[in-house]
Amino acid sequence: MTIEETISALDIVEHMESFSVLYEPGGPMNQTTVGKLKEACRMAISILRARTDPPPNDPLTLEQLRERDGEPVWVEARVALKTEWCIVKYDHQMKRIRFWSADGGWYDSYDYGGRIIAYRRRPEEEPI
Repeated sequence: MTIEETISALDIVEHMESFSVLYEPGGPMNQTTVGKLKEACRMAISILRARTDPPPNDPLTLEQLRERDGEPVWVEARVALKTEWCIVKYDHQMKRIRFWSADGGWYDSYDYGGRIIAYRRRPEEEPI
C-alpha cells in the first residue's frame, strides 16, 4: 500500500458517519473509542502528509561530497574489496577528498567513480 492509498483509507475512516458495524451500544467499541479512532486517523494523515521522501541514494558526486565535509558516507572501495562507513574530509593540501575509515585508514578520491564510490546510506537500506 502506498502512502497516498493509506491516507485515502484513513480519510474514509475519519469521515465515517456511522460505526454501527463496529460496535454495539455498551460494547467494547463505544462512542469514546470511536472518537479516539477518528483522532488517531487525523493524526496519522497529518504525519503521512508531512513526511518527505528522502533523497535518492545514487552515488554522490564530488561536489556533493565537498558539501558533506566531516559527515559519514557509505563507501564501496573496490580497490580494497571493502564496503564501510567513512568520514568525508577535504584535504586542502592535496586538493582532494579523502574517506577516513574507523580503523584510521583512508581512501583517496583520485579515482572516484571508478574504484571508489560513496553513497548517502548503504544501498540496500530502506529509508525510514
